[in-house]
Amino acid sequence: MLIEIYMESDMMKKILIVPNQFKDKHFKVTLRVVNWLISNGVIVYLPFELHKYKELATCDFLKIKEVGIIDCCFVLGGDGTIIQTSRTYFEYEIPMLGINLGNLGFLAEIELVDLEGTLDEFLKGNYIIEDRMMISASHNQGHFLGHALNDIVISRQSISRMINFDVHVNNLYVNSYRADGVIISTPTGSTAYNLSAGGPIITPNNEIIVMTPICPHSLTARSIVLSGQDEVKITFKHPRNSHVNDLLVTIDGQETTRIYKEDTIEVKKAPKKVSLMRLINNDFFEILRKKL
Repeated sequence: MLIEIYMESDMMKKILIVPNQFKDKHFKVTLRVVNWLISNGVIVYLPFELHKYKELATCDFLKIKEVGIIDCCFVLGGDGTIIQTSRTYFEYEIPMLGINLGNLGFLAEIELVDLEGTLDEFLKGNYIIEDRMMISASHNQGHFLGHALNDIVISRQSISRMINFDVHVNNLYVNSYRADGVIISTPTGSTAYNLSAGGPIITPNNEIIVMTPICPHSLTARSIVLSGQDEVKITFKHPRNSHVNDLLVTIDGQETTRIYKEDTIEVKKAPKKVSLMRLINNDFFEILRKKL
């Protein structure tokens, strides 16, 4: 993970604000942030699709293809909003700062309790940038499914039925599993579904892929920790009388694609990373203690 430290000479000039309109009713927090930033000499934009809301009539807007002019992006919501935004602007590699309007907020750096005070620290340049690894999923030798900051999950629509699947890493056979599914996680996602399924917590400064079976029907099936350079391939086996056409690939718990028994799923490190802005004095283990 690359960590860059910024000081006052690197002050932010142009900021894109991406709010979760369902968590920020009538854009009250959004306008609070926008007005504070403008009063501190920052040029502020919002995503173009929000231009229809009358509450934001005085704001300026940018289309996705125009975001190359932006210095960074402030995301208002919870971790899910940050994850969604990381995929939306994946190609542009814009540093992101999370303002927590949700619950846990592992990725969101700022709490509303001290919103303006913390924003002031960032405008002064008292922050670091962490580059977080992402993973990509494809199927059938190259048909792209999506990028994930947290995880890629393979499961069934019928939750009462198990999946039979084989796992290969770098084309080498690893094992066969009978389970409710499998989670393939980044270090960022290791504290999400992976943790709930009994997988290990990985510090975010690593480039590691974690594969964790979900409720395996075995006494010995455990998570496997892989290098970020490894490529995982999953194929499916189907005993007689099984329901075989309700398989799903879910990206970050947000985007779902139906797949079939003949499909092969490939997962590997994505070609780009997500850059998260963090306060210099915040550390991962303190956040872990507070949130869990």
